[in-house]
Amino acid sequence: MKEEELKSKTVSELESEIKKQKAISGVVLGICLVLAAVTIYGMITKEDNATDMALLVVAIACGASIPVQLSSIKKIKKELASRKANS
Repeated sequence: MKEEELKSKTVSELESEIKKQKAISGVVLGICLVLAAVTIYGMITKEDNATDMALLVVAIACGASIPVQLSSIKKIKKELASRKANS
């Protein structure tokens, strides 16, 4: 999120945005972990690993979005802290 967007939102909107971002991060992380576990299991138990390797790459790529979401949460928390300090 851009700083201008954060400054234009109310405190309650920012708090709800944090909750949404945390929920989305949790769901994405959970799906990535399940997908990675299933593909690793498939790679161990089967001889044909092409599909499992492709799905493992997808799981890793999905996991790459987690730091971006956590960064967004950090920016929102910083904005909330600055507002509390100013009031």
